[in-house]
Amino acid sequence: DVVHLQAKPYIHAKLIIIDHRYMIIGSMNLSSNALDNNRELGIIITDPQNIQDVEKEFLRSYRDYNLFSL
Repeated sequence: DVVHLQAKPYIHAKLIIIDHRYMIIGSMNLSSNALDNNRELGIIITDPQNIQDVEKEFLRSYRDYNLFSL
């Protein structure tokens, strides 16, 4: 019933895009300990436009910070 807005939220989410066809967003770490012992949450997205939008934003963000060049 109540939503609290945090000024500096800690985001534990991970994102994986596979072959520009599948996007997985979730909290899971890809280690056997995390997968066997933690309660994690993830969602698989297959909508091409959503995946393309996220890929473009990822590349734009990294280009802006000069972390790599393509």
